[in-house]
Amino acid sequence: MNKSLREIAEVHYGNSPNGVRADDSSFPIFGTGGQMGWASRPLFDGPLVVVARKGTLGNPTFCLSPCWVIDTAYAVIARNEVDTKWLFYNLLNFNLESLNEATGVPSISRDYLYRIAFETPLLPEQRKIARILTTLDNLIEKTESLIAKYQAIKQGMMHDLFTRGVDAHGHLRPTQAEAPDLYKPSELGWIPKEWAISRVGDHLDRIEQGWSPDCDSEPASAGEWGVLKTTSVVWQGFNCQENKRLPSFLGALPQYEVHTDDVLMTRGGPNSRVGVVAIVRKTRNMLMLSDKIYRLVPKKSVLPRYLSLALSSESTQTYLSTLKTGLAESQTNISQEIVRRLWIGIPDHAEQQRTCARIDAIENFLCIQRRSLDEFRVQKVGLMQDLLTGKVRVRVDEAEEVAAHV
Repeated sequence: MNKSLREIAEVHYGNSPNGVRADDSSFPIFGTGGQMGWASRPLFDGPLVVVARKGTLGNPTFCLSPCWVIDTAYAVIARNEVDTKWLFYNLLNFNLESLNEATGVPSISRDYLYRIAFETPLLPEQRKIARILTTLDNLIEKTESLIAKYQAIKQGMMHDLFTRGVDAHGHLRPTQAEAPDLYKPSELGWIPKEWAISRVGDHLDRIEQGWSPDCDSEPASAGEWGVLKTTSVVWQGFNCQENKRLPSFLGALPQYEVHTDDVLMTRGGPNSRVGVVAIVRKTRNMLMLSDKIYRLVPKKSVLPRYLSLALSSESTQTYLSTLKTGLAESQTNISQEIVRRLWIGIPDHAEQQRTCARIDAIENFLCIQRRSLDEFRVQKVGLMQDLLTGKVRVRVDEAEEVAAHV
């Protein structure tokens, strides 16, 4: 049965938090973008759903405990026989931006909000739907936390590997403070004595950059040539889906086609997007470099994977940041000569391989977790659509019926 929001909830205006802000963590203050501080006393008892009233019309927020809601948001409080978490998922699943009635600052009137309607099953089914979606949200949150944890571990390991390195036994060397006799000073700071310190250009056969013709906005299909966008080269790795289709009336330049094990570096664009490095693990054929991306072709003295990691290291990236050119933060560049002048530490091939293996183990784990996260998010979208619209009904047993009314 469809019911309007007016039938299943009360919508209350928030209030300015001036005069109630506090430094402690007693009562959270919620606005249009989530929590934004703490209050000395609550404006509403929980549970409730915070929905934007004016300004950024983002996703609603679920609040279980007493809280304060600011004056640019609504507090949506479920009526009897309505589960608040189920209501939250319905509001999350609804395109609230479609209710915007303003030509200037986006806003939603309470009357418009009251008019929206949801398929409303009985309370036991609402609660079971909410539990199913909450379980999936918990999986998403745990996976996000795991990814963040291992990204931090990777960052710390990168620092250790490119300042201390891995000895012949597969162990990190003691720090310079612990064993100063194992290190020597260099342009990158203290490095192991066994390492050479070199300019990147000394270990390159060549640097290439591609071609950026006017292309279609959509990516190339199988059997079509495409030109890589700079967003194909990101710190998470190479993404061949980030390309633009080459118009059929333009001939491709096969010498710029990207291949497995290519080391790529962005050379122009916003400051944070310049100097980003990735190695091509796998790719489809018929994709070309753009002129905003360098391909670095190393000599035999350095492994392609090691080169990509060394260029990504904190010390090399810090040095690179001092060499970028451009008149604005949004338009910076690095020349081929700048890339050639970068310093990197070069251990022997065996240590290069040990270094790569350490990082690859973490990156493989992160790749698995990111795929799981994507799958959970897709599953959540599908379940919300099926369960909240009544397309798929959940079965409620007798115990759940009883519990819903206790």
